[in-house]
Amino acid sequence: MRAVLLSILIFLYSVVSLANADELSRRAAAEELLSLTKADQMVKALSGQMQTMMEQQFVQMEVPTDLQPILKKYQARLFTALEQELDSQGWKKDVVSVYVDTFTEDELQGIIDFYKSPIGQVWVEKTPLLISKVMQISQKKIPQIIEKMKGIAAKLIEEMKSEVQKKQDERQRQQQREKL
Repeated sequence: MRAVLLSILIFLYSVVSLANADELSRRAAAEELLSLTKADQMVKALSGQMQTMMEQQFVQMEVPTDLQPILKKYQARLFTALEQELDSQGWKKDVVSVYVDTFTEDELQGIIDFYKSPIGQVWVEKTPLLISKVMQISQKKIPQIIEKMKGIAAKLIEEMKSEVQKKQDERQRQQQREKL
């Protein structure tokens, strides 16, 4: 009986050890992937682009010049807090965990192999520019999208009011019939 129990314990220990080794190996691969994709540099570049976009929005909003220093002060605080949070090791651990939960070790290795290739390196180099251009396009589209959403929302409200009115009218007719 002790031999069977000991065998089961050894088996369970082996399974847990293999699972931990697999987890550690995937974590290492995920960390390598973050390094290869220069994720920390991209986050900083994205932060700079977001700051520029905010400043452009202040201009578009025609913020009075006497209020602009206040906006800029809080913008600086916002981005300092954002950068501190994104520079933290906690952020990196969280992202690594997402990669580990999302990809198998073979998938991570395939992605790593791509980023180590010449075309993968081109992708890494050009991604910040790509993101910047996509953000510029998005920024131009946002007002159009907002206008469409306002139109749809107005029609929704109109239809809902109409439906509520129909229900009220129907209840009134029902009450009148019950009185007769």
